[in-house]
Amino acid sequence: MAISISFSPVMIMLMVLASGLNIYWSETYASNCPCQSESLCLPVDVGVRPEVVAFSVYYKTWKHYNWTHLTTIVLDEIQLTEVDPELLCYAHARNVRLLALVKFPKEAIQNRTLQQSWIINTIQMVSDY
Repeated sequence: MAISISFSPVMIMLMVLASGLNIYWSETYASNCPCQSESLCLPVDVGVRPEVVAFSVYYKTWKHYNWTHLTTIVLDEIQLTEVDPELLCYAHARNVRLLALVKFPKEAIQNRTLQQSWIINTIQMVSDY
């Protein structure tokens, strides 16, 4: 008997949140950090807190967010190629994390090799941002 499992985009986002796949400027590229302080290019580390999440779907809309209670901004895969470097600096200055919403192929659910490949490729994609 085969079990069919389907993940919704929200479920994948929750898995990414749980895994802590943060977007930050790679330490390798710290000298190219777009922020005034290089510390803003490192991952946000604030510990456990209630989460208030925004899903960013349009370029530059982040400038209109209410940043008072925001803790996390989720960007989809397509946006990773066009992320405004100012967003990273602005968000991290306010202890707001940037996360990537990525698609997990259903054929990899029961295939360890595909899972490993997906993990490596996804981490590389986020790191290349």
